[in-house]
Amino acid sequence: MSKTAELVAAWRNMGPTAWAGSPFGWIDIDDQPIRLTPWQRAVLVAWEAHRDAVTTLAVSSIKKSGKTTVNAVLLCWRWLALPGEHFAVGNDFDQSAGRQFQMIADMVRRHPYLRRNVKATAKELLFTPTGSVIRALAVDAAGNAGANHLTASHTEAWGIVYEAGIRAFEELTPPPGRVYGLPALTPDGRLTEAAGMKAEHMLANDYFAHTSPQGVRPWEFLDQAGFPYRSAGENLALNYQNAYELIEDFMQSPSHRANLLSADFQEIGISIGAGELDGENALVAVFMFGKEQNAAD
Repeated sequence: MSKTAELVAAWRNMGPTAWAGSPFGWIDIDDQPIRLTPWQRAVLVAWEAHRDAVTTLAVSSIKKSGKTTVNAVLLCWRWLALPGEHFAVGNDFDQSAGRQFQMIADMVRRHPYLRRNVKATAKELLFTPTGSVIRALAVDAAGNAGANHLTASHTEAWGIVYEAGIRAFEELTPPPGRVYGLPALTPDGRLTEAAGMKAEHMLANDYFAHTSPQGVRPWEFLDQAGFPYRSAGENLALNYQNAYELIEDFMQSPSHRANLLSADFQEIGISIGAGELDGENALVAVFMFGKEQNAAD
């Protein structure tokens, strides 16, 4: 086996999560291996565990929470570990070449090995040792219908998903700020991380409540995520498949509505977790609200 074949086999055996954090994995803007957030890691682990049976993976959360990074990391690993033709797809060519595709191209330039072994153009990345290629592609590029590609990774290609159930988490969160004249809540990565830890904790410990049977309260996850809060709140939802219905039900519940409309909160983080509760399939949504200790009123 050649050294290239050995390297590719090693990447394939590592899987996307371990590969991303390795010295020869995804090199971040600080020239160090990426540190995935808990929810990003959970998505990649779930995909890897079910890749033989699942054809489609959809990721949705609030804006600027790291969705495109997850897409880019997974696409990059597939490109390197599964030699073949891979598509980076957007609504049009500019979008397909400007999101996850561009993130991978930028990472290649930082990577000490890949920058010597990748040929890059405006719409193609070629890993020369294996001939594996990523092509930026518009979703309506009919000329590629029937192409013998291995994978396709879509960025905001709303024409192929049910918009009400996916886009709403981004476009309508949090909607009350626009409707009731309050300042819009700002997405915060630490709150998103805390929400992800809470979702994982509920699924791992088989409960659905603000406080666990062992007495673990939501604010402990804020502490772990490094969010020093002056005020904080939490909304939970179970088994909602449609974001519009979830928000509507929140607004009909006095306690959930109070959190959405509270002037005590300035930041928000949302995480979705899939697993089992009480022996049944479950989809849990965690909304974390907060205001930092040193925040201005």
